[in-house]
Amino acid sequence: DERACDSVPFYGETTTLQRRWTALNAWRSVTARLATPAHVVLLLGMGLLAVLATASPGDRELPGVGRDGLRGIGGPDGAGRGRKILPTLTITLRPRTQPTAGVAVIYELTGQVARNVQSLGMAPSTASTRGIDAVRYLLVRDAQGLIDVDPHPKAGRFHLERKVVGDRLRVSYLAESSAVPSRLDLQVNADELSGVGYGFLALPEIDGRLAVRLQWELGAVDTPTAATSFGTGKDVVTVATPLQLAHSLYLAGSIQEAKGERGNRLIVLGTPAFDLEPALELCSAALAGARRLFDPADGQPFSFVFVPRRGLGTHYDGAALHNG
Repeated sequence: DERACDSVPFYGETTTLQRRWTALNAWRSVTARLATPAHVVLLLGMGLLAVLATASPGDRELPGVGRDGLRGIGGPDGAGRGRKILPTLTITLRPRTQPTAGVAVIYELTGQVARNVQSLGMAPSTASTRGIDAVRYLLVRDAQGLIDVDPHPKAGRFHLERKVVGDRLRVSYLAESSAVPSRLDLQVNADELSGVGYGFLALPEIDGRLAVRLQWELGAVDTPTAATSFGTGKDVVTVATPLQLAHSLYLAGSIQEAKGERGNRLIVLGTPAFDLEPALELCSAALAGARRLFDPADGQPFSFVFVPRRGLGTHYDGAALHNG
């Protein structure tokens, strides 16, 4: 059987399993001659580390991404053979104030999963958010060129008029800022930006996790830095699903941050009139109490985000999002 022969080593060739077994037998013969149990434990530990080192070379990988077989955010790498390779999604956000306040959204989805995209999902237009009505100049491209999009989106979906060709899908559009104060809609001015993802992100409607890179370009506004539910800074790498990206918060401006012992964070847009550390302790204690009642197994880090908005009236309550 040719398939069986492929799995048998040539004459004189030593298999990886045989090499490891020989190494372990050698350590046994050495430790059998030693007098004290401490020497036995020490040498066995050193031998085990040597075997593990030969079995798992220590490639330097991005935290949270490398364990899924992706060595870099640019795309799959040949060194990830035998491990799951995540598709990549690179999102660039460019806030602007002229001629219309809003944010330019440009993203590229890379991987075979791009071929399965049939629509882009977003919040439908409601009384509390403009949603899909905020999108202008939508362009969708693949290896074959522009893809026509249904000019009459329904139920929060932009349907593509044909199948995606190739393993790369590029989407660009402008999401306009809301003209009235809103706790969910995208709000953009020269000093700051805030919004919930599903109010301005039209993302591919696909299942599964993606290796995601979130990049901010803040040259057109006077905002020093940015933050999301996935981290603070202008360039953040994470692993998330499109649904989790939509159910997250996005901020740019003067951002204050405090970090707790278990990964909890308090993020405030602007300059707060209170001390961040005791406020974070209070919020974390409240969260711990709620988790004990409803979900004791949930120990994931949580982000508490405060965004001041004038003119909201009685609409001062928040939004429970993916992890913040």
